[in-house]
Amino acid sequence: MTDSVEDVKAILAAVKPLAAKYYRLTGKPLGVTGEVAEYVAAQTLGLKLAPPRTAGYDAIRLTSHGEQRIQIKGRAYGEDAKPGQRMGRIKPTELCDAVLLVLLDNATLEPREMWEAPYAAVAARLAEPGSKARNERGALGVSEFKRMAKRIWPEDTPSKASEQPTIPTTSDPAKEAFLGETLFHFLGTGDADRLFGVLDSIARRGLLLTVGNKEGKLDTFKVPLVGGVAPLEVMQHARVCFTDIPEKLLAAHSEEYGKFGLGFTRKTILEWGGNPVIYLPNHPDPNTLETSMGSMLYCLHRVPLLMEALRACLRPLNASLTINQTTLTGADRDAYIDQAEHSVRRMWAFVKEMSSQDANDYRYLYEREWRIVDGALRQGGADVTRELSDDESRELGSACARWNQPLNMSAELSRQYPHKKMLQLFRFFNGLSDKTVSQAIDVILVPNAAIRDRVSAYIAAHPEAFCPGGPAVRAFGAPS
Repeated sequence: MTDSVEDVKAILAAVKPLAAKYYRLTGKPLGVTGEVAEYVAAQTLGLKLAPPRTAGYDAIRLTSHGEQRIQIKGRAYGEDAKPGQRMGRIKPTELCDAVLLVLLDNATLEPREMWEAPYAAVAARLAEPGSKARNERGALGVSEFKRMAKRIWPEDTPSKASEQPTIPTTSDPAKEAFLGETLFHFLGTGDADRLFGVLDSIARRGLLLTVGNKEGKLDTFKVPLVGGVAPLEVMQHARVCFTDIPEKLLAAHSEEYGKFGLGFTRKTILEWGGNPVIYLPNHPDPNTLETSMGSMLYCLHRVPLLMEALRACLRPLNASLTINQTTLTGADRDAYIDQAEHSVRRMWAFVKEMSSQDANDYRYLYEREWRIVDGALRQGGADVTRELSDDESRELGSACARWNQPLNMSAELSRQYPHKKMLQLFRFFNGLSDKTVSQAIDVILVPNAAIRDRVSAYIAAHPEAFCPGGPAVRAFGAPS
């Protein structure tokens, strides 16, 4: 049996360069990614490959506590990989201790990263309801697996140091382990030209504040009401999002949001009125106190209606309003009520679902999101955001057809917030009087060296749009 395993290893060693060449010539995989992943894992991590057709696991790790049986899954991808990629089927078994994901470069089949998770945790995730891919096919998304796994290769030192970013450190190593001092706004996925178009727009006009999610839906929470639990849609001011995940830990986040990111110091985001979001459970168990958060949100959601009722009662009577021993009348009274109503509505924009709407997966909780919200952005009493021009609306509408449609919301909210297309609710924010958004960019992360050179050339051609000397530009790499 040992001879047959060694023969398989020798065959895979010969097949690997042929498979890589086949991909470079045809753009299609040869169909041996799984086998190559097993070979690469065994060679890199010192694993012992199991005999062919062994049930439940592919390799064995010898430890001081005995043998660990490991299922190995391979995935090959390139710089243009689309988000949402899934692993191969994870076999149900009682004979496995861990699942190992080997990520390969599809052009060379050389390893990029290896992630490992306990089999028990993976099995529990596969059993959670809400996903046909998980429940019936035993398949997890790559980014989903990474959230429950630990990267075991490369370890502390990146495998290609010259291609990896230089990570800034804080004065407190303990904080640096989990708290990033640079907050990143990612430009999404797509080809280089699309991403460059977004960067150019930010350099000229600032950040685009939007409403709704990718499907044009609002965050929805389940709140306890008389007779049971009911969904509550939350209408939010336009906002723009950032993450405070440390740069060296951004690999999983980039699977969803791309590898083109603009980094700003935390101080800058705070000066612009930014704040962490408030994550609330949106799949509460009615038999627990999880519902208390939904009840709080429901009551806050009623406050603007109470403010409107108060205004309607006081105005016809020209009645005064006394707050903290200060009596307000007429325009001052109405302005106070307007401010209270506006503040509550603005606060809603900092509330975010903890999980996706179809599963209690806590996926958004892991994003560690901050937001800058329209309405909070005032300087000297003046609003520093602006509406889109007609030309800008046409430009953005041609780039994203969904933005030309109204929000996917209830009829009641549609009456409260009449609009024909989402773009009517969008805003641009371009910093404060002393510095534009692009002039405040501290670092730019890009997918690869070619785009890094293109970004550097753009900065050199537009020095007035950036800080003196320009922001640091580095290729996105596996975090150290």
